[in-house]
Amino acid sequence: MNIKTIGHWLGDSISSLPEDVRTTIQNHFTVVEHEHDISILSAPNLKVAFFYMKTSQQQNELIIALKICENLNKQLIIVHNNLFHQCAEWCHVIKAVIDLSKNHTQRQTDELLRSLSNSSNHHEPETIADIAPDITPAGHLSAEQEKSLFDILHYIDHNLDTSLREDDISAYFHYTPSYFSKLFRQATGIGFRDYVCRKRIERAQKLLQTHKENHISQIAYQCGYRDVSYFSRLFKKITGTTPSEYRQRFFSS
Repeated sequence: MNIKTIGHWLGDSISSLPEDVRTTIQNHFTVVEHEHDISILSAPNLKVAFFYMKTSQQQNELIIALKICENLNKQLIIVHNNLFHQCAEWCHVIKAVIDLSKNHTQRQTDELLRSLSNSSNHHEPETIADIAPDITPAGHLSAEQEKSLFDILHYIDHNLDTSLREDDISAYFHYTPSYFSKLFRQATGIGFRDYVCRKRIERAQKLLQTHKENHISQIAYQCGYRDVSYFSRLFKKITGTTPSEYRQRFFSS
């Protein structure tokens, strides 16, 4: 299965890149654009992100992003057009720099991005079972549909901390909402909203086990919930305990 790594994209839209560079990036990464929302760098599953510095006015925004990466042990791939001058201060948080003003050949750019994709993909899931062990794809799915399902589940898994709306996901994967809803339920045996909810609570359980110092509100935010009271009620409904009780039981056992 030919798997593309999720490429989280900050700054100006990838659509404003030269066509050859844009196509090469999209050949290796499934690009998810976050515009100027650098808070995405705090997402627990995100290790590397692109930052497209199109104008010098983005200098302060880039510095803030670099500081966040330094604090959270993340890295940036910086794309620019003769605007960024790398210094030793940030070398440990810069995974690569793509300078559009340089006369790189298509082959050189492709090799760099393939290398970046492979290194980012080192711990990526390779099958649907890796992402959702309790889901067995319906036997009647074509190879193309199974690949689409993998990409959809992979996308959801990487974006649980964001607003995941069925209409937006269906549009992203070029399906009509009705067809997407039917395909998702037939393939997984569960509705889209229920699946996302279950995955978010599973992530919350892992975070409660591994981040003892984090407040419940932080855990809720990292799982895509902005209303902590709602998160706590939903967590108890699914697990039988509140988040605080769950954490207490885990560490006392």
